[in-house]
Amino acid sequence: MSAVPDSLPGISRLGLGTVQFGFDYGINNTSGKVKYPQVLRILETACRNDINFLDTSRNYGTSEDVLGRAFRQLGLEFIVSTKLDLPDDFRELSDKEIIQQSKTSLHRSLEALGLDSIPIYLLHSYELKTYRNGLIWNCVLEEMTKGLIRYPGVSISGSPREAEGCLGDPALRVLQIPFNVFDRRLERAGIFKKCAERNIVLFSRSSYLQGLVLMEPDKAAAKVPSSKEFMKKLGEISGACAVPPKELALRYVLGKKELASTIVGLDSPEQLQENLGIFARGPLNTGLVEQIETAFQGTPDELVNPALWKIQYPPPA
Repeated sequence: MSAVPDSLPGISRLGLGTVQFGFDYGINNTSGKVKYPQVLRILETACRNDINFLDTSRNYGTSEDVLGRAFRQLGLEFIVSTKLDLPDDFRELSDKEIIQQSKTSLHRSLEALGLDSIPIYLLHSYELKTYRNGLIWNCVLEEMTKGLIRYPGVSISGSPREAEGCLGDPALRVLQIPFNVFDRRLERAGIFKKCAERNIVLFSRSSYLQGLVLMEPDKAAAKVPSSKEFMKKLGEISGACAVPPKELALRYVLGKKELASTIVGLDSPEQLQENLGIFARGPLNTGLVEQIETAFQGTPDELVNPALWKIQYPPPA
């Protein structure tokens, strides 16, 4: 059973990230944006396998529009998490203009997804939560009082400082974080425990570190130089226990009971089937978990924070 508050029951432990439905994304993505017929197959397969949680965003290209079209065509319902989007120059706007842009983003999400209320609505960064003394966050909370949002939250970068700042707000109900074999910053800082104590829904993304974990060490190092040593070590652990790196990485994250759901992005229906097979194998044994956590205690920010990779993705369509 997922560790979620009574007010948000039934969220699936494995969730689907849909950024690839909207544009080319991911350091290891070679197939590009997922075609619409494949999206339909993915959602049908997810529903048959009791996956009911989808993560998207207003700024994931056409992802929301694709999902809304698919929901109408298939007649399926999911628990959807989406995120507010603001123009790149929002810092140059007046308070009034920012509030209007925030409301416009929410209403466009509702329209695109075909929903009367967004189940989980996130700010896409900690900066947006604190900007101008909470101007944008307070706007979100006001829209929640109108019934347009059920559970407000923030997607953070993985900084313990950001997490602590969010947890200090009693209105916060959801926190989305990066978490993987290399990036345990928030768990080590005690954030998992604090979320459980405060009845905050905690769900993770970046189980494969945007696909880096799936690459060969030399190819990974060509993209992210700081990764080579750690990728090699992961390969050694994988070889010793005869568990492929992809399975090792996902089963490690899925073993964290404090996480309500783990969002996994995918490029094809075949990847979903593979992830379902991994999910069915359950968590890793305690000894292997300890080995992983001992091996990756000192991962640098240059590895775990994709914002520091200096890799440009195509802009949203």
